[in-house]
Amino acid sequence: MTNKKKEVVKQKLPNANTAKSGSKTQNQSSGSNRYYLLQLFVFTFIIYGNTLWNDYALDDGIVITQNQFVQKGFAGIADILTHDSFSGWQKNANSDVAGGRYRPLSLVSFAIEHSMFGNNPRASHLINVLLYAIIGIVIFIFLKRLLIDEPTKYSYLSHLPFLTALIFIAHPIHTEAVANIKGRDEILSLLFSIIASIYFLKFIDDGKKIKSIIFGSLFLFLGLLSKENAITFFLIIPLMLFFFRNGNIKTILPVLVSIIISTGIYLFLRQTFSNTSINKEVTDLMNNPFFGMSASQKYATIIYTFGKYLWLLILPLHLTSDYYPYQISIHEFSSIGTILSLVICMVLVVTAFIQLSKKTIFSFSVIYFAVTLSVVSNLVFPVGTFMSERFLFMPSLAFCLLFAYFINLIPYYKFNSFPFSKSEISPKIIAADFFGMRNIQIILILICGAYSIKTIARNTDWKNNFTLFSAAVINSPNSAMSHHAIASELRKKGESSINKKVQLDYYKQSIAADEQSITIHPEFAQAYYNIGVTYLLMEDVSAAEKSFRKTISIAPNYADALNNLGHCFMRENKLDSAIILSTSASKIDTTYFRPYSTLGAIYLKKMDLEKSHYFFYMANKLEPNDATSKKMLDDLNEIIRSSN
Repeated sequence: MTNKKKEVVKQKLPNANTAKSGSKTQNQSSGSNRYYLLQLFVFTFIIYGNTLWNDYALDDGIVITQNQFVQKGFAGIADILTHDSFSGWQKNANSDVAGGRYRPLSLVSFAIEHSMFGNNPRASHLINVLLYAIIGIVIFIFLKRLLIDEPTKYSYLSHLPFLTALIFIAHPIHTEAVANIKGRDEILSLLFSIIASIYFLKFIDDGKKIKSIIFGSLFLFLGLLSKENAITFFLIIPLMLFFFRNGNIKTILPVLVSIIISTGIYLFLRQTFSNTSINKEVTDLMNNPFFGMSASQKYATIIYTFGKYLWLLILPLHLTSDYYPYQISIHEFSSIGTILSLVICMVLVVTAFIQLSKKTIFSFSVIYFAVTLSVVSNLVFPVGTFMSERFLFMPSLAFCLLFAYFINLIPYYKFNSFPFSKSEISPKIIAADFFGMRNIQIILILICGAYSIKTIARNTDWKNNFTLFSAAVINSPNSAMSHHAIASELRKKGESSINKKVQLDYYKQSIAADEQSITIHPEFAQAYYNIGVTYLLMEDVSAAEKSFRKTISIAPNYADALNNLGHCFMRENKLDSAIILSTSASKIDTTYFRPYSTLGAIYLKKMDLEKSHYFFYMANKLEPNDATSKKMLDDLNEIIRSSN
């Protein structure tokens, strides 16, 4: 660095002689801010506009089309607010996955949409894109306030808010949260958490007005109602005040108390309305990917996923919706991937703590990333999968902030002039047109251009389940679930085809895909069950029976498999055995209509019209929309009337 004395400009408070020029500068800044906000809004729709033509996909059925509370519209909101978030989809909401889910806010929004638009994926996608655009704007506003140097009111990193928001919007890792309608819980959780942070900053900056702390508490509570991840802001908000407002215990205490109240109310509601058995052991590999691993293997694999997350943020290639076993393979602490990941994480954490006293952007970003990722990392409690791209939605803000920070430093490198304090800055940098600099333009075009192209392309994968799972098989070839998922979609395509040859071809492809999933996970009961269903559709009852028997040997309480094996026995005229199996299925889940429908068919075949009528009546009562049960019940009613 040159030994020449640096010229500096020290920001001073405006006096009477400078008031007029100060007012003009404020107006120019306000106009510039509006221009930035408009750019962020338009940019969001440019890269996510193609999602408006997408259908429902992946978990959208759980929270929308197959959720009985959401399908009631406004009438279902009370149930949504007083039940576990999966209760509207299945009665035993938490039987497969440890821990409950109390995330009513996104479901309430889906219920309102259903009342207004019906099951309209285009409307839901539009709202997701709008909310994502708002997040970009809110990130900009948040960072503009956060990065103010209080003694001088001078934003020492004036371009950082826009750059961060721009990179955040463009980053392809967010496609899962935005292009998948169900991802709205991620969007709302981060949105409300950032708004809460803005109000807590206002509380400190504007003379500790009670209104600001009330609004901050309210928005944090809304963030928690959106998704549990917002609980990490219990630490992030005090950390933010420590880093950027020189907060001490006395300053932070009122904020901390309000956060504790908001969090306490949420945890009480969660305890009341959801299953909170977080540490319940789950023995299904598809819902507990660490099942059967040693403790050493488990934690080595978790550490490996940290490195994988960082790599996806830097180079978001081969994105997938599927990280089920064994797309992420079992790792040991001697594995190269685990060692490399551990070294990188240790370097980042140690550097962050070394810089803690200096309160650097780097230190804050690393700690923010670690805290927000912790709750979905499998370190604190199991989350049901090795990793997921949507889990990066909240933590990725730290990466975007740090990335933008390094870009923002380019003029300092160019002019060889780094500020020694936040109130000192080279006049050359003030005079420079940041976005007019050729190297800045090239960097932004390369980064945002590449990210945007990848995002637009990835959005097309989310068009529907078939396109999504087809992409997953390519990008997650070692996942048993990806092959099973595409097998189910291939079977559905066969069912909808009227061409027998095409239909048979789809069925064969479906069986082959499920057989591939069984190669990866030999005890995959769902895959064997799916093969059995496909063989039934092919009228190969013997092969179907074999598959259902294998399913039951793995999962004895698999109600559908028991019932379908009963159906096979009925087709083979083993009626008494069929009755035993379908009755067993009905006892496993007394609210499920299919075993009753099968029993109705069996007793009809035995010419026991009274019992047949009873079971078809029960099936129709449990599921009034099932056309087969309704028709059989109507036919039996007609026969009974005629006989009388």
